Amino acid sequence: VDFMHPGIIAENRERSAILFGAIDKLPENQRTAFLLQKTQDCSQQQIADIMQLSEGAVESLLMRAKGNLKKMLMNYYKQL
Repeated sequence: VDFMHPGIIAENRERSAILFGAIDKLPENQRTAFLLQKTQDCSQQQIADIMQLSEGAVESLLMRAKGNLKKMLMNYYKQL
């Protein structure tokens, strides 16, 4: 059994809340593509099929989502 210190558990919860808060602020298409890739392990082609977009459009959405998340989270991670 892995032992996790309560402080580490709380810190992980805080980081998760901040990350998911940032994901929630993404434009809908970016958020959908990002979550399909990261939580459902969908390929870009699968995301394209689901969202009825070209694979190039999905690639662009994912790049913009990652860039936006980086901008939103940069200040948080600078404080650590």
